[in-house]
Amino acid sequence: MEQIEMAHRYFKAWNQHDPAGIAAALVEGGTYEDPSTGRPLQGEEIAAYADSLFTAFPDLAFQLTAESAFGPETMAAQWSMTGTNRGPFLGMPPTGKTVRLHGADFITFEHRGIRSVRGYFDRRTFAEQLGWQVVVQPEAAGPFQFGIATRVSADRTEAPGAFSLTWIEVDSAARREEVRGLTRQIAAELRHTPGFLGWIGGMVGYRLFTVTAWQTAEDARRLLTEGTHREAMRRFFEPEFGANGWTGVWVPHHLNATWARCPSCGSLVDYGEQGEKCQCGATLQPPHPW
Repeated sequence: MEQIEMAHRYFKAWNQHDPAGIAAALVEGGTYEDPSTGRPLQGEEIAAYADSLFTAFPDLAFQLTAESAFGPETMAAQWSMTGTNRGPFLGMPPTGKTVRLHGADFITFEHRGIRSVRGYFDRRTFAEQLGWQVVVQPEAAGPFQFGIATRVSADRTEAPGAFSLTWIEVDSAARREEVRGLTRQIAAELRHTPGFLGWIGGMVGYRLFTVTAWQTAEDARRLLTEGTHREAMRRFFEPEFGANGWTGVWVPHHLNATWARCPSCGSLVDYGEQGEKCQCGATLQPPHPW
């Protein structure tokens, strides 16, 4: 019975959005862990993690659906969690989506309080309810390596006059995250750079690459002297930052037409030549921007 009371006080602190009370429910040296923490947390780390959840989900609430004690030191508590994502979470911006997640905590006790909480829930369901993409793939298969990619556009459709290509290979996960952070800043700044049309950034293992479309080759040169890209160049040439890398600006040899599929007759139409109308008279959908 004492275990149940301790657990109820613990969940009450969660529902009262009381980070200090959550941490205080655990004995000194007690640990909390769930699929989002990456490792067991202790003391102030638990309070900080709870506070970040309340920031991300201001209406976060738990409802206990079942509970059962296993001997004098262990119990299981099944719960249902609800909350709307109104703040940043795990480095991602808020989506405004509401999650309804089922999970379970396995709680161990000692006479003074809770010694450990280990929570379990379906991370894929959680991510999908937030509106995140979930991709499951191997790191490599035969000669192929797999990764992820991101795209940003200036919402313009004119043909590019140049492409800048870069890749950098780093030697550790920490360096990779540093490069990714710089790359995100650069991509955000690009949208306000004159002559910018579109950007794709990718990561495969420890290699990160970008392809950027520009109106002219001269537009690409702005990155050498402006913004975060200049800082990233300085970091690259510092000792032991990157294993190797390459950059270049390419001018197209020739550019083919932008084709649009007619929704009425099904023909592929040269959008630049035909404009908004197919020869059959139907209105064409404009091409997506770079």
